[in-house]
This record gives sequence, C-alpha cells and structure tokens, in this order.
Amino acid sequence: MQVVVYSPEKVLYDEKAKEVFFPGTNGGFQIQSSHASFVSSLKNGEIRLVKESGECVNIPIISGFVEILDDKVSALVEE
Repeated sequence: MQVVVYSPEKVLYDEKAKEVFFPGTNGGFQIQSSHASFVSSLKNGEIRLVKESGECVNIPIISGFVEILDDKVSALVEE
C-alpha cells in the first residue's frame, strides 16, 4: 500500500509499506494492505512503518489525522 505522511512544512514519508501503526486518539491501530476505508484523529506518539524491504521507520508526531482509502494511506501530522 502507498503511505504518505505530510507535515505543514514537508513530506515526511512517501513510499510503499507492508504495515503501519498509528497512535489513534482512541487507541493505537495497525493498517495493512486492503484495509477498510476510514478516517481517524491521531495523538502524541509515533507512526511506525514497516517498508516492503522489512526496514522499520519511526516518525514522532504531536497530533494529526489519517485517511485510509483504496489501499492508500494519507496522514497530515504536526511534528
């Protein structure tokens, strides 16, 4: 799935990933390919991505929103 993480200043991540963990306002959740569509707010924590190569990437955030739609994950976050 394609994952894009934006901050107001720049694009923080724009690559494919096998799975992503988000710190949701009502609890953390994990996204994998073909996940159901939805929108969620995010709280202070880390977005944890696993690239297709298996490499892990952590992005610390203060807050934000994420949308999952048609196997594309888009997040707008404050760092």
